[in-house]
Amino acid sequence: MHFRSSSSSLLSAACVVIAVAAFAVRSADAWGAQGHQITAAIAQALLTPEANNYVIRMLPTSDNKSLAVASTWADDIKNQAQWKWTQPLHFIDTPDFACNYNYNRDCIDVGTGTKDACVAGAINNYTGILVNAGPKDVSELLQDSLKFVDHFIGDIHQPLHVGFTSDLGGNTIEVNYNGVNVNLHAFWDYSAISNRIDVDFNGDQNAYVNYLLQKIHSGWGGYVAMWNNSCNAVACPDIWATESVIFACNSSYADINRNITTVITTAYYNRAIDVIEQRLAAGGIRLGASLNRVAMSVNDTANNAMVGAVIGSVLGAVVLVIVAALVVAALRKRRGRTGYTTI
Repeated sequence: MHFRSSSSSLLSAACVVIAVAAFAVRSADAWGAQGHQITAAIAQALLTPEANNYVIRMLPTSDNKSLAVASTWADDIKNQAQWKWTQPLHFIDTPDFACNYNYNRDCIDVGTGTKDACVAGAINNYTGILVNAGPKDVSELLQDSLKFVDHFIGDIHQPLHVGFTSDLGGNTIEVNYNGVNVNLHAFWDYSAISNRIDVDFNGDQNAYVNYLLQKIHSGWGGYVAMWNNSCNAVACPDIWATESVIFACNSSYADINRNITTVITTAYYNRAIDVIEQRLAAGGIRLGASLNRVAMSVNDTANNAMVGAVIGSVLGAVVLVIVAALVVAALRKRRGRTGYTTI
């Protein structure tokens, strides 16, 4: 299924317009700006040279050719009238306390009944558009698709973006954090990350990214190998969504005693930060891997086209040589029959 990716037109015959009439309003953006930027910065640091060149070629100068800068675009535009159809693409609603995910059951916009209208469907859609593009194509559709992939792979790794239907992924659950009432989703989106950076990294987001990259390069106790080896396709959103809903059940909704969270205690915060950092890192690793595979596919297409052109040229030259040889042979025979001296 192909969603719209332009505010002005349908971009292919296969595109399906998602008309969002009624939907649950989400009060917070997944990960917030900091979380998305961190995930994207990790991804760009892990790109192959070919993939980095691809990203630089595809992203407009307004994004500074940076995945981190581009990573918040999907949140920035989703409340604009022409982009409201993208709102259901940021999350997945699952049955309360089922603690599992099923694409056919859960990847649907509950407001309109539109199938495939969830973050997993969006990742499948936009990675597919990128992989199937020509090697030299740079269009609004492809730029938008890259920015959506940049953002949605971050979204799907936030546990409460694969949360429960009735509370809108924790948006209706009020918790007390440092004496202030916030909703649970907002705590996981940005409150915890912001506090971690401010308290432990003197507010330096780049230092935090470097800290996470160091843990990644050290293997993170075997987690990195697991994150890398869990997907052999361009993207595996069903695997990632399954992981997130399990984290949501076991860590986001439940306190240390597995009761529904109402107060962010020190124990809850420490456990949450551990999960959040794993999900930021996993999201970055997997975003980078997906873009590496996209770039490889695009380069293979270009190489195949070049090989085909070379083979065509060689075959054409061979045919010309054969024809020339046949003409020469024919002329020799004619000369022999009419009394001319043959060579």
